[in-house]
Amino acid sequence: MEGLNRAFLKLHYMREHPVFILWSTVYFVSFGKIQNEGQSAGNHMNNLGSSETTREAITLDYKKIFEGWLIGFAEGDGGFSIDKRGYLVFKVTQSSVDAQVLFYIKKELGFGSVTVQSKLNKTHQYRVRDKDNLLKIINIFNGKHIVTVRYVISQKDDVEFSKLLANLIDGYVTHIKSYDGYNTVVNFGKLNKILNYLHNYPLKTKKHVSYLRWLKVYHLVKDKKHLTESGIEIIKDKIKFINK
Repeated sequence: MEGLNRAFLKLHYMREHPVFILWSTVYFVSFGKIQNEGQSAGNHMNNLGSSETTREAITLDYKKIFEGWLIGFAEGDGGFSIDKRGYLVFKVTQSSVDAQVLFYIKKELGFGSVTVQSKLNKTHQYRVRDKDNLLKIINIFNGKHIVTVRYVISQKDDVEFSKLLANLIDGYVTHIKSYDGYNTVVNFGKLNKILNYLHNYPLKTKKHVSYLRWLKVYHLVKDKKHLTESGIEIIKDKIKFINK
């Protein structure tokens, strides 16, 4: 079970950020009901109480999912460190192109600062230095910050994680001799789990644009456009721009 939890945490990091479509849907359903004519005050209050309970449950779920994402995201692009003056700092770094993710973290947590880290390298950072807010961050991470290496798609140091991830998404693991690493591979026909996951929890950074471009290629192949010469040319052209 710990291994699966670990895989889920890193999957959170790999897809970057959850957008809670279901949350907003439930929210508007709960508070958008039209009261029937002649409904008693008592019934109205009961419904209100029910709505309040629903709202609290949704808020707690939102917070839990955000914290789970933050742990995985920080394990890839940040963490705790000691600065030059000997003070504890929590920091998450991103390319300046994706600085909006850092502002999102600040907004959700309600504290911290976002600043330019390096004009030369074009990076921004989210940083927490004061004791009270560091304790809040520590309470979120306490007992859950369990991954010691940064994982992307290919793993050089931990084949066990690759196997767990492969099992989670109905894939398999291959060994790449050129750099002595492992790739987690998913067959085309078994991509639904990943697609559903990314549909429910869309990417937040510029990788979302790359994903949407890749998704167009996926649908072209799914529609068997790759079986014609003209279709292959269209696909090749779109592939060139996936990461542009």
